[in-house]
Amino acid sequence: MSDSLHILNSQPLTAMIELLKYVTVGRGLFVVPFAPTSIFVPSRLLNKNSKIVGTPAPAITVAFCPSLFSLNPLRMLPLWSVKGIFTFLTTLLKPKSVGTMCLASADPRAWPDVQLGYLSNPEDYIPLQKCVRLALRLAEQMRAQGYPLKDLLVPETENDADMDRFIRANLRTSYHYSSTCRMAREVEGGVVDDDLRVYGVQGLRVCDTSVFPEIVATHTMAPAVVVAEKCADLIKATWR
Repeated sequence: MSDSLHILNSQPLTAMIELLKYVTVGRGLFVVPFAPTSIFVPSRLLNKNSKIVGTPAPAITVAFCPSLFSLNPLRMLPLWSVKGIFTFLTTLLKPKSVGTMCLASADPRAWPDVQLGYLSNPEDYIPLQKCVRLALRLAEQMRAQGYPLKDLLVPETENDADMDRFIRANLRTSYHYSSTCRMAREVEGGVVDDDLRVYGVQGLRVCDTSVFPEIVATHTMAPAVVVAEKCADLIKATWR
């Protein structure tokens, strides 16, 4: 797979040529997005073998990435012998596990201690298993169509125990953090009101994904822009 972004790491000469191509004509591998395509699927509509059996809101997504997306590439040596890498980046969009945050010390200037709480709710294993199995089915279909895919990092088998071990060993963040300053009534534990104003603090608004009452079932960039545009309108209306 010559269009895999992995060659930018494994072949320095190719990376230099691609960089020169990008600087001079604005083309080449440096303009390729890391996830050009994603599919969104409601996990409850997938059966045990990840065959779709129905349709509503997505709970999982599989992004197709022409690069290595493991956080521990040393586990897969020797990477320089791999011609190209194609990753099915599987993501749980609506986890039931919840993180916690507290001050690491009494000093108000100290950084907070954040525990992301991955898999603290065992119900998250079920949609994650379905998501990984769906990626395996997609890989099978691509191979059947003639794509030269070989397994690099996959579960040993598709039984639940092996799937769960694979999930725990390879779990990572997608950096779509939200809801730490959630919009709700103050009596319900909310931090901001409908106009993004922080309760009890005059002149302060919050305008990012932390105001979401709960995480959205999609990537958070576009909703973050929507919140920022709305906040700008609210501030202009106030000063007008």
